[in-house]
Amino acid sequence: MPPKVENIASLIAKRDIAIASLDKLYEEFNTLYHLEPELIALEDVHKEIEAKYRSVKKQQSTIAERLIDSGEPESDKMSANTQIGDKVKSDYLKYTERFVVYQKKLNAEKKLSNDHEKLQAMTSAVTKNGRCFKFAKERKP
Repeated sequence: MPPKVENIASLIAKRDIAIASLDKLYEEFNTLYHLEPELIALEDVHKEIEAKYRSVKKQQSTIAERLIDSGEPESDKMSANTQIGDKVKSDYLKYTERFVVYQKKLNAEKKLSNDHEKLQAMTSAVTKNGRCFKFAKERKP
């Protein structure tokens, strides 16, 4: 059975549906971002955004190929396809940058927290050793 050949209009409709779902993921990302969740929650949404972006990018490429094959490389459809692709890419890069900044912020806070905990543990160990030495010194005749 030969592969299904879709017309450009149906490809554009599918791309637009994918972009709409990408926009919903951006809204979810914004909501989570403002709630300052654990990194894993934001990371899951970012992975979905990344997968959807790659899908839309592939659709953009397929549409462009079909327009070229149909002899319309300079058409309004090609121009619109390029503009939509540029906007989707710009949005994706903006959200990816926000995710990376948030990821770095949380990792820095985690490192500071770990450093503080290590310092407390060392202080506690030194204090206990001091008590042991004092106790041992007092017991020696």
